[in-house]
Amino acid sequence: MTTEATTGTITATGGITRPPTRMHALDGLRGLAAVAVVIWHALISTDLGRFISIQLDSATATTAERAEPFSVAWWVWDTPLRLASMGTNAVTIFFVLSGFVLVLPLLRGRSMNLWSYYPRRFLRLWIPSAASVLFAAALVVLTLGVPRGGESAWVRASTIDRLSIGDVISNLFLITGRASLNNPLWSLKWELLFSLLLPLAFLLVLRVDRHWSLWATVALCAVLSGLGGWFLVPALQFGPMFVAGAAVAKLYRTRIVKPAPWRSWVATGAGLALIAVPDAARTFGGLALTDRASLALSASVVLGAALLVFGLSVPSRLTTFVGIPPLRFLGRISFGLYLVHVPIIVAGALLLPDGTTALWLTLPASFIVACLFTIWVDEPATRLAHRVGTSAASAVATASSRV
Repeated sequence: MTTEATTGTITATGGITRPPTRMHALDGLRGLAAVAVVIWHALISTDLGRFISIQLDSATATTAERAEPFSVAWWVWDTPLRLASMGTNAVTIFFVLSGFVLVLPLLRGRSMNLWSYYPRRFLRLWIPSAASVLFAAALVVLTLGVPRGGESAWVRASTIDRLSIGDVISNLFLITGRASLNNPLWSLKWELLFSLLLPLAFLLVLRVDRHWSLWATVALCAVLSGLGGWFLVPALQFGPMFVAGAAVAKLYRTRIVKPAPWRSWVATGAGLALIAVPDAARTFGGLALTDRASLALSASVVLGAALLVFGLSVPSRLTTFVGIPPLRFLGRISFGLYLVHVPIIVAGALLLPDGTTALWLTLPASFIVACLFTIWVDEPATRLAHRVGTSAASAVATASSRV
């Protein structure tokens, strides 16, 4: 590893050289995780929201409060179909993926000019987030005069009764601001903080070479995240997720031989099983998902997400399936879908008290708006961020040459 202080460049040398290839299965995974978040918020915006809120907030649910077998609530809440709506766990997958995709290019030997990286990464995250805040504010204005009363507890908690310029401005600050207009922005705070600490994550995993020590690093990150959940320390809960993804990137980078395809199936299956542990504890052990003990079980979710990312980086028929074009397209629009769906679902629940009708309209609307958001906001923001980062690096290099 070499560091050039004058130009702010970090590079990694040595190891096994592989041509940079895009792992389409991880695009598909990102798309599926975004859909899980959307389904979760869609469910808790309906009549199911009352039942689910009881399950979330009660330490133990009585027999009367449990879903009747084969009811709609039972299918979506107490069966493996729950994997399709694990919104919180899907965010963990996003964090682990971020650590993986940001660190992997450095491990492949690509240099990272810090003068270019920091403005590029900040604009890449902030421009779409700011656009989503303005979009959410417009929908809030549209629903300000709508009578309240029939919505779910989650919709009530997500509803703004009065809107001020100060509220909008506060939501534009990712790290220090509030996420009152668009709830998913809470995770962008940690995404940005992780991005700022990328060089540290890179240095942490750079000199860990043995497979067992890398998996030990992933396990340690999972334990630390669980402790963060138990002690209600968000930085400790979310920060290790990013480092776990970086360790998985090093695992992928240091593979000496092509792994057998069965490893993909085993790692992915084990990952899904571990991700389901907190819900299994709720279903069979009476824990609520908001209990400290259940939050501590998020350690299993971090380990599961790491196994999932690792498993889908191993070539196999499963990897090929998860990387099919429709799922890759979902991955392409995933950031936009994540940013716009909550304002649309909340506005639909307020304007259309019939929850079923609201879902039939707001879910397609979320995907349509996400496509437009990707084309008009997200992808142009990516190109603009790249140009600004390149210009910033050139300016610093020019100034340094004159000193």
